[in-house]
Amino acid sequence: MAFDGIVVANLAHELRDKLTGARIQKIAQPEKDELLITLKGGKDTYKLLISANGGLPLVYLTGANKPSPLTAPNFCMLLRKHIGSGKVVGITQPSLERIISFHIEHLDEMGDLRQKTLTVELMGKHSNIIFLDESGTVIDAIKHIGAHVSSVREVLPGRAYFIPNTAGKVNPLTMMPEQQPVAASCHPAHHPFPPSADAAVASATCDIAAAGSTSAPASTPADSGSASAPGTTPAAAGSTSAPGTTPADAGSTSAPGTTPADAGSPSAPGTTPADAGSASSASSTTGTGGRTLPALLSHQGASVQKALYTTFTGISPICAEEICHRAGVDSDTSAKELTDAQWSRLSNAFAGLMVDVAAGHFAPHIIYEGETPVDSPSIPPSGTQPAMPQMPVGHLSPAEFSSIPPTATQPATSQMPVGNLFPVEFSSIPLTCMEGGKYHAVPFASISTLLETYYATRAASARAKQKSSDLRKVVSTSLEREARKLQLQENQLKDTEKRDKYRIYGELLNTYGHGLAGGESTFTCPNHYTGQDVTIPLDPTLTASANAKKYFDRYGKLKRTYEATLGLLEETRRAIDHLESIGVALDIARTENDLAQIKEELVLCGFIKRKGGHATSGQGGAKSAGAKSAGAKSAPKSPKQPASKPLHYISSDGFHMYVGKNNLQNEEITFRLADGDDWWFHAKGIPGSHVIVKTGGRELPDRAFEEAGALAAYYSKGRDWDKVEIDYIQRKHVKKAAGSAPGFVIYHTNYSLVAAPKSDFQEVR
Repeated sequence: MAFDGIVVANLAHELRDKLTGARIQKIAQPEKDELLITLKGGKDTYKLLISANGGLPLVYLTGANKPSPLTAPNFCMLLRKHIGSGKVVGITQPSLERIISFHIEHLDEMGDLRQKTLTVELMGKHSNIIFLDESGTVIDAIKHIGAHVSSVREVLPGRAYFIPNTAGKVNPLTMMPEQQPVAASCHPAHHPFPPSADAAVASATCDIAAAGSTSAPASTPADSGSASAPGTTPAAAGSTSAPGTTPADAGSTSAPGTTPADAGSPSAPGTTPADAGSASSASSTTGTGGRTLPALLSHQGASVQKALYTTFTGISPICAEEICHRAGVDSDTSAKELTDAQWSRLSNAFAGLMVDVAAGHFAPHIIYEGETPVDSPSIPPSGTQPAMPQMPVGHLSPAEFSSIPPTATQPATSQMPVGNLFPVEFSSIPLTCMEGGKYHAVPFASISTLLETYYATRAASARAKQKSSDLRKVVSTSLEREARKLQLQENQLKDTEKRDKYRIYGELLNTYGHGLAGGESTFTCPNHYTGQDVTIPLDPTLTASANAKKYFDRYGKLKRTYEATLGLLEETRRAIDHLESIGVALDIARTENDLAQIKEELVLCGFIKRKGGHATSGQGGAKSAGAKSAGAKSAPKSPKQPASKPLHYISSDGFHMYVGKNNLQNEEITFRLADGDDWWFHAKGIPGSHVIVKTGGRELPDRAFEEAGALAAYYSKGRDWDKVEIDYIQRKHVKKAAGSAPGFVIYHTNYSLVAAPKSDFQEVR
């Protein structure tokens, strides 16, 4: 995830277009670190979600509503008092920081026009929402930061707000390309502007560089224990920028020369943090003084990628990787080792990207990872999951990319995957470094829609992961318990191996013991089974017949133990096999519904106890799968299972292939979906899915056998193996053993083949 300064610039640009001039109608605080602000602009109503959650800081426009507490928190009441009916007059982003400031005009108690600023800092666990007055003084914050938390900056009512420069980073929007204008240095494949627009863009960028703005580190002040450079102006706090200014304009200081009261050392009015005495003043100034990219990076021993994102504000690792990729430079190469030609290409790619950002040319999109091809018909239609673009995103300029009709304009459903695809990254610029292969890009018309979709799917993924983790823990705990039980039973079975010896002792004593006088401790006689003499220990206090009876009793006890242990041992082994098959099903599961079906199987088979209608983890030994199968009368009545269907593929020859994602689905496709002449496939000797190939009365070609075998290998415990042996047989020869767990079958006279695990066949949804 790259929620970097460029994505924030995209957000600020979109919010500025939609919310400038809008009036606040409602302010709610549904969570302790979250605001939901309703605004009215013309005929449109917008809901602005602002979250300072340390794990997921966000700002975006949403159509969803959230319930609020009956009693509004103090911060919410404060905002309602001051800006409850205020008007948004500007939205700015200082430098390329992960900060957005909302400048709001309102009438005070005396009816005078005032301006306040709501500043949102999107900085990971140190994110915050800070309310400022006209002079840049903190009125209040959703999170109070005292000196015991940060020695750099206190965020408390009455303190002056500033953005400390603790990392000495450079504002990339002020960089000048070496020996040529910025606009002319764009990478040709990504140049979005016609020649007539180049001069205007270059001029605008030069104006930004000349203006200067406060630079802030990508990390929050709380990350550092060093004192910040004083003299920083209140950044966007007192800004009165006109609506529509570029993100770079946001950093210009409107309260000239003001210095925070707690800065700690004198500073000339209007100076930047670097001017005020920062140890890295040469590289931390907002204006680079004509310094070029090689001058800033060439002395660093780190890789080019790391040098980029540690030197410049708002540049994330993935963005730095993209710059290197556009320049044709290996991102792992040391910055000291680049040639002049490589520096030239890198400078051009860097400047081209900054021109796009300064001009507000963004291409918001999500990168999905998976095996489903871009034009796969398995991808659901618009409105449920994002559809894939029909061309590689990496070959497009931002303007061309944005021209793709964005079919995904609604948040995805709770089922996180798109076919076999999972969201792995999002960006506001085309990521040519992640084009092709297993990566697929989905364009969005709005960065807000993108963020809502991405985090909805990621949240669904997190929920599914948590549920999967809980089920894996149940399976793991049950497996450990069954393994310990198996070990005890095997040891007990080993102890019964002496039973036949005791039987023979009893028989020999009955045969030859009549000559004993009594009181002997041993008796030696021939063993008619081996023909050799054997010495039998005796109890001197007992007669020969009584000793014989003692040995027969011992034999009988061990025999009964042996027979009982054999049954228990087989039951334990079946339970272990069942649990291992559930472990494979958890690896295959794609959605929360799949996990719900697996959980239901665990409940039905006794691995999880259901109490009061709710499933809970079983403690103290689960019933074995063989003793309590899904069809057992003793099993509690299960609720209606959520929709979860088997995987459905089409072979190269047009045959339908079905794959069970868990044991209940294996049972379904094998004994209900399949006909007698259909073919059944399963990995030999290891847990895995049943695969059914519907023949439709036709003869199955060799290629269909190979493809079905590849699916059976892929959806088994041998997924990561080079080759897996597969058993296959016609469905009519597969039988369900009475009382066995779901998905467990018996068959004879099967065929075998060896297949490499593979699943990249046409999938039907």
